Amino acid sequence: MIRLSKSKAHANSILRLVKSELFPKAKQTFPELEWNREEMLRRLRRGRTYIYLLPENKAAGFIHVISAPPNLWIDMLAVSPEVRSQGIGTALLNRAERYAMKQRNLNCVRLFVDMKNAAAVCFYERRGYVAENVLRDYQCYIYRKDMK
Repeated sequence: MIRLSKSKAHANSILRLVKSELFPKAKQTFPELEWNREEMLRRLRRGRTYIYLLPENKAAGFIHVISAPPNLWIDMLAVSPEVRSQGIGTALLNRAERYAMKQRNLNCVRLFVDMKNAAAVCFYERRGYVAENVLRDYQCYIYRKDMK
């Protein structure tokens, strides 16, 4: 079940996923990067976070999006390794896209993907996202998908 995250319990689950699944990939690109819980909490307060909860109310994954009309930016998407390849990432991405389509001022979903993250590149391309730019200094691609 996907819900809009609003509780502190969800925040702790999301932070665990960020620290275990996303932060190590960012650290590969930027070795000097340090984990900062407070900064991550501030980042999560900007925008909307949808969380995928398993029947026992355990967080399986989340997507964090930020509206910057005319774009909806996917800031972070992570799924717990134990439940990968079960459609959770796709369900979260679909939820974010539905949110964008319901908003009159959002007509495109965009995101950054680390060049070294081949699995993420394949994931987004299979779902209709197209690389529109390369930011070599940040070692990432910008992907987009038009919604309207």
